[in-house]
Amino acid sequence: MSKDWRLAHLETKPYLRGIAFVRRKYRKPAPHWDHDHCVACWATLAEPDVTGVDVIHEGYATTNEYVHGENYDWVCIPCFELFGHAMEWRDVTTSRRA
Repeated sequence: MSKDWRLAHLETKPYLRGIAFVRRKYRKPAPHWDHDHCVACWATLAEPDVTGVDVIHEGYATTNEYVHGENYDWVCIPCFELFGHAMEWRDVTTSRRA
């Protein structure tokens, strides 16, 4: 059995290992920026007014402790659930809301 291509891709990005993520609705970071992509599968994350076959509106975003900052990299919900353990990701959504 071969390794999932998404996990193989993530493993080429060691800076993503052990990162804290928070689950949130996507919001564009600037007026000229309308979407981001899941760092694993490349699914498109966009605001609710953007629609399309592969467009999603919620995922896991990096926090301000990430080297590039809050909301810099995104992971879709299915990829977070599939690869979170292997990548040692931390879901800090609950602790951020408290």
